[in-house]
Amino acid sequence: MRKKIISYTTQLLLILFLSSSCIYLAKEISRTAKETELTEPIATKDFVFRSVLDKKNPGTLSIKGNDNEVINVYLLEGTLYKTIAVKKGEMKKVRLPSGYYEISRAGGPSYWMIVCPEGKTILE
Repeated sequence: MRKKIISYTTQLLLILFLSSSCIYLAKEISRTAKETELTEPIATKDFVFRSVLDKKNPGTLSIKGNDNEVINVYLLEGTLYKTIAVKKGEMKKVRLPSGYYEISRAGGPSYWMIVCPEGKTILE
């Protein structure tokens, strides 16, 4: 009986020691991972945004003209995609690939617009 108690206590102590060492190692590993994440630089290169255009599902951009104006459609990178001439009172419909665009009126404000796939976007 005495031998069983001694063997059970040694087994219990061994299990406690191994489980505490595993917990310590897991905490140490997670702490070192957080330290390396914080010490590394966030961005080493400049971020570059590129337009993602869905040409298979184009949308329709409807533009209402005010004073025989020219409307420029720019991509996300800032490059000119299309120039549209609209007469006064005319509603011009242009099919564009779905995506983000910056649309500016000549001499006026510019707008960020999303042309939805299979949808209709109106600029008045």
